[in-house]
Amino acid sequence: MDSINQEIATLFEYNRSCFDNKPIAFDGVVDEESFNKSQIKTIFLLKEVNYPDMDTDWTDFMESIREQAFSASIYKTWPNVCLWMEAMKNENTNYMDCMDENGYFDTKKLQKNLLDIGIVNIKKTAGGGSSKYEEIAYAANKCKDIIKAEIEDIIKPQLVICGGTFDFAKTIFEIKNEDIKIFPSGAEYFIHRGIIYLRFAHPIWYSVNRNILYAYAKTVFPDVKKLL
Repeated sequence: MDSINQEIATLFEYNRSCFDNKPIAFDGVVDEESFNKSQIKTIFLLKEVNYPDMDTDWTDFMESIREQAFSASIYKTWPNVCLWMEAMKNENTNYMDCMDENGYFDTKKLQKNLLDIGIVNIKKTAGGGSSKYEEIAYAANKCKDIIKAEIEDIIKPQLVICGGTFDFAKTIFEIKNEDIKIFPSGAEYFIHRGIIYLRFAHPIWYSVNRNILYAYAKTVFPDVKKLL
C-alpha cells in the first residue's frame, strides 16, 4: 500500500488541470508514523504556501517541515502550531512550561510536535505571505473534490484545524449555516463524514499575542476531545 503522501501525490498528478497546470506544493502529513500514533490525528487546513517564486513542483514541502522538527531554528508559521499541539496533548502543561529560561519559545522542547500533524493547503500553487481572497475562493470551488478526497479518503484525520479557512471549508464541504455548531467555549465547528472541522486562528496571526492563543487552545481542545 502506498504511503499517505504517495497517494496524495498520485491524486495531484492525475488532476494537474485543476491547478491550472502550474507547479504544485505537495502537502500531506509531516511524518506518517508519528501522525498515526498521535492521540488525535490532526491536520491544519491553511490557504497556500508562502513561496511566491515557486517555479517548479515543491515535492519535498512536507520533508522541509519535518527537518524543522530537528533544526536549531523554526519558521515563523510553526511555533504556534507546536504550542497548540502541546496544549492538545498535555492538558496539564501551562504556557510558561513551553518557554525556555529566558522566556522565549522553547524550540528544542516543542518543535517535534510538528511530526504529529498534517497540512493541507486549499490553493496548491505558489502563494505569498498575504493571500488574496479571490484566489483562495477560486481554488476552494474549483478543486473541492480533490481537497475532499485528500482529507477524507486519504489522510482521514479526526480533527481539521481551520487556520483562517473555516469559511472556505464550508464552501468545500457544502456546509450550510444551520449545520454550524458551537462548543461551550464558543468555538464554531461542523462535522463532515465523522471529522471535526474547527474554526481557529491562522498560526501566524500577529494581532493576538501567542499566550492568548495558547490559552484559547487550552479552552477549546477539551471540548473537542469530548466528541472523540
